[in-house]
Amino acid sequence: MMSEKKVSAKGFVIGVLVGGTAGALTALLLSPKSGKEIRSGINVQSQTLKKKSNDLAQLALEKSSSIAKTVSDQSSNVVTKMKDWQGSLRGNRKSVEVGSSKDSKEHSFPKDYDENK
Repeated sequence: MMSEKKVSAKGFVIGVLVGGTAGALTALLLSPKSGKEIRSGINVQSQTLKKKSNDLAQLALEKSSSIAKTVSDQSSNVVTKMKDWQGSLRGNRKSVEVGSSKDSKEHSFPKDYDENK
């Protein structure tokens, strides 16, 4: 599930970059503006695209850090719960062993008892 999110985020970023480039190229080719105006527009668009890509990279970094912290916390919780569970099983095993030895002494036959009588 986590790898699907990484793939979709990566695909989104690639889509934004390709779409922005294609839009800028289309505007350049179909624009009835002079060369100076076109260069100015390209500079503005490239600065906007650079800012958006930096923002997306920062957002991706924050999200991945958040996900890594959540996974680390959850795995620590699981380890703690498993250790507690193992400890309770060991405690139950000891009480069963002690309890069963008491039960066997209570129900044992006297030494002079003969089953064949």
